Amino acid sequence: MWIASLLDKGIKYRTVTQYIAGLRHHWGSMRVTHTALDNMTALQRQLQAAKKTNNGAVRTRLPLTHTELMSMKPFIGADRDGAMIWAAMTVAVAGLLRSGEFTSVRGSSTLTMSAVRMDTQSDSMVFSLPRDKTSSSPVHIHIVATHTNTCPVNAMLKYTAYRRRAKREAPLFEWSNGRALSQRSLIVNMQRLLTAAGVPNAEQYTGHSFRRGGATALANAHTSLHTLKRAGRWSSNAAQLYIDTSMHDVAAAQVRAARLAESVMVRTTK
Repeated sequence: MWIASLLDKGIKYRTVTQYIAGLRHHWGSMRVTHTALDNMTALQRQLQAAKKTNNGAVRTRLPLTHTELMSMKPFIGADRDGAMIWAAMTVAVAGLLRSGEFTSVRGSSTLTMSAVRMDTQSDSMVFSLPRDKTSSSPVHIHIVATHTNTCPVNAMLKYTAYRRRAKREAPLFEWSNGRALSQRSLIVNMQRLLTAAGVPNAEQYTGHSFRRGGATALANAHTSLHTLKRAGRWSSNAAQLYIDTSMHDVAAAQVRAARLAESVMVRTTK
């Protein structure tokens, strides 16, 4: 009834879903199950109707993949601040992170120096989140060294070399002036670097572009849905909504499908 009253007042679909997400987070922090929400048929129908009627235009959020990272790299400084922003972005794409999971929110840092643990050979690292969107329990994300130009482990090693004297409770991503990396400063600097690199529509890359880009990159590498869901901590098939498929990929799939059908026909007629 509460949700129905919100929709009757003209509150947008996206705003209502944000309220529901807030409830899920609150209940999760209290270790109260909220799976019953997904089984409320009347509620889901109300939300579907609202989405069709009053949601309005959906903001475009482009995926930040390894391609965009490579384009930005020549424009990143070789100092501590450059190492910090590069480490933050490469780790975010590799770990399919939400920007709010590794930046400071309202002056409070989400992650500290103790959140990263390198293995002895520096071939991988564990990135520990105190919680994520759907759970209040700690989440440990394993990120391997790719030994490429966008290697997140190498980027983190270079950045943490500047922070050898930092305390374990200090913010993980911190500018040289002592300020923690905020969500706003992350997005502003990302868009600035994309613009400098000549990447079109830089303003359409947002804080969610890292998670979307990580999912798209894995999909482009023909990763199974099961593996993609595990990488992005999805329990449902919502992972598919984060994959951006280009028309080039669609056209290539059409050609493969036609050639496969043709080859089967040739074999059966012989």
